[in-house]
Amino acid sequence: MHVKSLAKQLQVHSITRKYEAIVYHNLQEETGTIDKPIGRHPVHRKKMAVVQPEKGKRAVTHYRVLSHLNHKFNYIECQLETGRTHQIRVHMASIMHPLLGDELYGPKPQKMFEKLQGQTLHAKILGFQHPVTNQYIEVESPLPQYFVELLKNSEIRDISGKILLDNYITIGVEFSYLANVREVTTCRIFRRGTFYYCSFFCLQM
Repeated sequence: MHVKSLAKQLQVHSITRKYEAIVYHNLQEETGTIDKPIGRHPVHRKKMAVVQPEKGKRAVTHYRVLSHLNHKFNYIECQLETGRTHQIRVHMASIMHPLLGDELYGPKPQKMFEKLQGQTLHAKILGFQHPVTNQYIEVESPLPQYFVELLKNSEIRDISGKILLDNYITIGVEFSYLANVREVTTCRIFRRGTFYYCSFFCLQM
Protein backbone atom coordinates (compact mmCIF):
# COMPACT_ATOMS: atom_id res chain seq x y z
CA MET A 1 0.00 0.00 0.00
CA HIS A 2 2.83 2.37 0.89
CA VAL A 3 4.66 1.72 -2.36
CA LYS A 4 1.46 2.41 -4.29
CA SER A 5 1.09 5.67 -2.41
CA LEU A 6 4.51 6.85 -3.55
CA ALA A 7 3.77 5.61 -7.05
CA LYS A 8 0.58 7.64 -7.03
CA GLN A 9 2.53 10.77 -6.11
CA LEU A 10 4.80 10.15 -9.08
CA GLN A 11 1.78 9.62 -11.29
CA VAL A 12 0.14 12.91 -10.33
CA HIS A 13 3.48 14.80 -10.39
CA SER A 14 3.30 15.84 -6.73
CA ILE A 15 6.85 14.79 -5.86
CA THR A 16 9.34 17.67 -5.86
CA ARG A 17 12.50 16.89 -7.81
CA LYS A 18 15.02 19.69 -8.29
CA TYR A 19 18.39 19.37 -9.96
CA GLU A 20 21.26 21.78 -10.49
CA ALA A 21 23.37 21.80 -13.62
CA ILE A 22 25.88 23.77 -15.68
CA VAL A 23 24.90 24.21 -19.31
CA TYR A 24 26.59 25.62 -22.38
CA HIS A 25 25.74 29.09 -23.68
CA ASN A 26 23.77 31.95 -22.19
CA LEU A 27 20.03 31.48 -21.64
CA GLN A 28 18.10 34.54 -22.76
CA GLU A 29 15.19 33.96 -20.37
CA GLU A 30 15.63 33.71 -16.60
CA THR A 31 12.96 30.99 -16.37
CA GLY A 32 11.34 28.66 -18.85
CA THR A 33 9.46 25.42 -19.42
CA ILE A 34 10.32 22.72 -21.93
CA ASP A 35 7.29 20.60 -22.80
CA LYS A 36 8.47 18.09 -25.41
CA PRO A 37 7.79 14.35 -25.65
CA ILE A 38 10.76 12.03 -25.17
CA GLY A 39 11.29 8.58 -26.65
CA ARG A 40 14.00 6.27 -27.90
CA HIS A 41 16.31 7.79 -30.50
CA PRO A 42 15.36 6.38 -33.93
CA VAL A 43 18.98 5.61 -34.87
CA HIS A 44 21.13 5.55 -31.73
CA ARG A 45 19.28 3.09 -29.53
CA LYS A 46 21.29 3.95 -26.41
CA LYS A 47 20.10 7.55 -26.61
CA MET A 48 16.79 9.23 -25.93
CA ALA A 49 15.48 12.09 -28.04
CA VAL A 50 12.67 14.58 -28.46
CA VAL A 51 10.20 12.75 -30.72
CA GLN A 52 6.71 13.04 -32.16
CA PRO A 53 3.98 12.67 -29.48
CA GLU A 54 2.84 9.29 -30.78
CA LYS A 55 6.39 7.93 -30.53
CA GLY A 56 7.18 9.01 -26.98
CA LYS A 57 5.82 10.13 -23.63
CA ARG A 58 5.08 13.65 -22.49
CA ALA A 59 8.01 15.23 -20.65
CA VAL A 60 8.02 18.59 -18.86
CA THR A 61 11.06 20.35 -17.39
CA HIS A 62 10.96 23.75 -15.68
CA TYR A 63 14.25 25.63 -15.44
CA ARG A 64 15.55 28.87 -13.94
CA VAL A 65 18.94 30.53 -14.14
CA LEU A 66 20.84 30.61 -10.84
CA SER A 67 23.84 32.42 -12.33
CA HIS A 68 24.87 33.47 -15.82
CA LEU A 69 28.49 32.81 -14.80
CA ASN A 70 30.68 34.10 -17.64
CA HIS A 71 27.86 33.87 -20.21
CA LYS A 72 29.59 30.99 -21.99
CA PHE A 73 28.10 28.72 -19.35
CA ASN A 74 25.04 29.11 -17.12
CA TYR A 75 24.36 27.57 -13.72
CA ILE A 76 20.71 26.50 -13.61
CA GLU A 77 18.08 24.71 -11.54
CA CYS A 78 15.74 22.22 -13.21
CA GLN A 79 12.50 20.99 -11.69
CA LEU A 80 10.94 17.87 -13.14
CA GLU A 81 7.22 17.62 -13.66
CA THR A 82 7.70 14.21 -15.26
CA GLY A 83 10.51 11.69 -14.95
CA ARG A 84 11.64 10.35 -18.30
CA THR A 85 15.00 8.72 -18.93
CA HIS A 86 17.70 11.37 -19.45
CA GLN A 87 14.96 14.02 -19.38
CA ILE A 88 17.01 17.05 -18.33
CA ARG A 89 19.92 16.11 -20.58
CA VAL A 90 17.67 15.63 -23.62
CA HIS A 91 15.53 18.70 -22.99
CA MET A 92 18.42 21.11 -22.43
CA ALA A 93 20.23 19.77 -25.50
CA SER A 94 17.03 20.24 -27.53
CA ILE A 95 17.13 24.00 -26.89
CA MET A 96 20.86 24.20 -27.67
CA HIS A 97 22.02 24.30 -24.04
CA PRO A 98 23.52 20.83 -23.42
CA LEU A 99 25.04 20.00 -20.05
CA LEU A 100 28.76 20.56 -19.57
CA GLY A 101 30.43 17.15 -19.54
CA ASP A 102 27.58 15.35 -21.30
CA GLU A 103 29.32 13.73 -24.25
CA LEU A 104 26.21 11.73 -25.21
CA TYR A 105 24.02 14.76 -25.92
CA GLY A 106 26.56 17.58 -26.13
CA PRO A 107 30.12 18.36 -27.25
CA LYS A 108 33.21 16.75 -25.81
CA PRO A 109 34.52 18.96 -22.96
CA GLN A 110 37.56 21.11 -23.65
CA LYS A 111 40.93 20.22 -22.12
CA MET A 112 40.40 22.33 -19.02
CA PHE A 113 37.37 20.17 -18.13
CA GLU A 114 38.91 16.76 -18.87
CA LYS A 115 38.65 15.65 -15.23
CA LEU A 116 34.89 16.14 -15.03
CA GLN A 117 33.02 13.27 -13.38
CA GLY A 118 30.44 12.86 -16.12
CA GLN A 119 27.86 15.53 -16.87
CA THR A 120 27.46 18.42 -14.44
CA LEU A 121 24.05 17.43 -13.10
CA HIS A 122 23.28 17.09 -9.40
CA ALA A 123 20.08 15.88 -7.71
CA LYS A 124 19.59 18.71 -5.20
CA ILE A 125 16.13 18.37 -3.62
CA LEU A 126 13.61 15.55 -3.25
CA GLY A 127 10.27 16.27 -1.58
CA PHE A 128 7.26 14.00 -1.02
CA GLN A 129 4.39 13.16 1.32
CA HIS A 130 5.31 10.40 3.76
CA PRO A 131 3.09 7.43 2.82
CA VAL A 132 2.29 6.64 6.47
CA THR A 133 2.22 9.97 8.34
CA ASN A 134 1.26 12.08 5.31
CA GLN A 135 3.86 14.61 6.46
CA TYR A 136 5.72 16.48 3.73
CA ILE A 137 9.39 15.55 3.74
CA GLU A 138 12.07 17.39 1.80
CA VAL A 139 15.65 16.17 1.57
CA GLU A 140 18.44 18.34 0.23
CA SER A 141 21.80 17.06 -0.99
CA PRO A 142 24.77 19.49 -0.97
CA LEU A 143 26.75 19.95 -4.14
CA PRO A 144 29.69 17.53 -4.43
CA GLN A 145 33.11 19.11 -3.96
CA TYR A 146 34.12 18.78 -7.61
CA PHE A 147 30.97 20.72 -8.60
CA VAL A 148 31.73 23.45 -6.05
CA GLU A 149 35.31 23.73 -7.32
CA LEU A 150 34.08 23.85 -10.90
CA LEU A 151 31.86 26.84 -10.12
CA LYS A 152 34.98 28.62 -8.83
CA ASN A 153 36.94 27.78 -11.98
CA SER A 154 38.11 30.91 -13.79
CA GLU A 155 37.02 29.32 -17.09
CA ILE A 156 33.46 29.20 -15.73
CA ARG A 157 33.19 32.28 -13.52
CA ASP A 158 35.14 35.44 -14.23
CA ILE A 159 35.74 36.59 -10.64
CA SER A 160 37.22 39.89 -11.78
CA GLY A 161 33.84 40.95 -13.13
CA LYS A 162 34.98 41.14 -16.78
CA ILE A 163 32.57 39.61 -19.28
CA LEU A 164 34.05 36.90 -21.50
CA LEU A 165 31.74 36.85 -24.53
CA ASP A 166 33.31 36.09 -27.89
CA ASN A 167 33.29 38.98 -30.38
CA TYR A 168 32.34 41.56 -27.76
CA ILE A 169 34.30 44.80 -27.50
CA THR A 170 34.31 46.96 -24.39
CA ILE A 171 33.67 50.55 -25.46
CA GLY A 172 33.42 52.14 -22.03
CA VAL A 173 32.18 51.93 -18.48
CA GLU A 174 28.90 53.72 -17.85
CA PHE A 175 29.19 53.87 -14.08
CA SER A 176 30.53 52.12 -11.04
CA TYR A 177 29.50 52.89 -7.50
CA LEU A 178 29.88 51.54 -4.01
CA ALA A 179 26.52 50.09 -2.92
CA ASN A 180 27.85 49.27 0.55
CA VAL A 181 31.14 48.29 2.12
CA ARG A 182 30.92 44.73 0.80
CA GLU A 183 29.34 45.12 -2.62
CA VAL A 184 30.24 46.99 -5.80
CA THR A 185 27.77 47.32 -8.66
CA THR A 186 29.18 47.99 -12.12
CA CYS A 187 27.53 48.63 -15.47
CA ARG A 188 29.44 48.05 -18.71
CA ILE A 189 28.43 48.82 -22.27
CA PHE A 190 29.37 46.34 -25.01
CA ARG A 191 29.08 46.46 -28.77
CA ARG A 192 28.51 43.57 -31.14
CA GLY A 193 28.22 44.70 -34.73
CA THR A 194 25.69 47.53 -34.78
CA PHE A 195 24.06 46.51 -31.50
CA TYR A 196 24.88 47.70 -27.99
CA TYR A 197 24.41 45.77 -24.76
CA CYS A 198 24.38 46.85 -21.15
CA SER A 199 25.51 44.35 -18.50
CA PHE A 200 25.40 44.73 -14.72
CA PHE A 201 27.77 42.98 -12.34
CA CYS A 202 27.51 42.71 -8.59
CA LEU A 203 30.85 41.84 -6.98
CA GLN A 204 31.27 40.71 -3.39
CA MET A 205 34.32 42.37 -1.84
